[in-house]
Amino acid sequence: YMTALGSLFAILTGFLINSEYATLRQAQSLVGKEAAAASRLAWATEALPSVDTALVQQRLGVYLIDSKNSDFKAFGADSAESAQTSPGFESLRELQSTAFTIASRPYVDSATANAIEESMADLTDVRSELLSIADSEMPIELLLLSVIAGFALIINALFVALRSGGNTVYVAFGIILIVALDLALIVGISAPFRGPFKVDSSPVETTASQ
Repeated sequence: YMTALGSLFAILTGFLINSEYATLRQAQSLVGKEAAAASRLAWATEALPSVDTALVQQRLGVYLIDSKNSDFKAFGADSAESAQTSPGFESLRELQSTAFTIASRPYVDSATANAIEESMADLTDVRSELLSIADSEMPIELLLLSVIAGFALIINALFVALRSGGNTVYVAFGIILIVALDLALIVGISAPFRGPFKVDSSPVETTASQ
């Protein structure tokens, strides 16, 4: 049974690790896109009158700070719906209102207005996608099957080690270690906004400090 159980455990955990790591990478990529969209919005406002530029950039700075300080914590909460009431959500709404109002004014040329509106659309889309990722859950059924397969593999390895003796004992302990590390890795990367492996907010922090 060692080959069958080992293959089953490897397939299940390999799929879960690949899936959850891809989600983590997607979330990190979205944070980078948020920072890039914020930078494009800031540059687009440079063509506006100084009063309008200062107003939009002030709203943008508030949003980025609130996003870093509150949204990432809200995304990591038990219910991602709490992000809908976080300061970042309100700051984004105020930024949207200000940016679209200024972009619609007659003295703003079409290229600048389009750049502002596209940047705001990107910011809104990124936040929606981050919220969707935060609200998603790892397939518990597959995790449970992995745990069962790993437990069965350990029991079988211990049984073989007890019957055979000798160096097979070390093989059994190695299998126990591998199973434990695999399952710990799956759990560790399954929540992009909490746990030991989570999204790095430094792109947003860097943009907010500029």
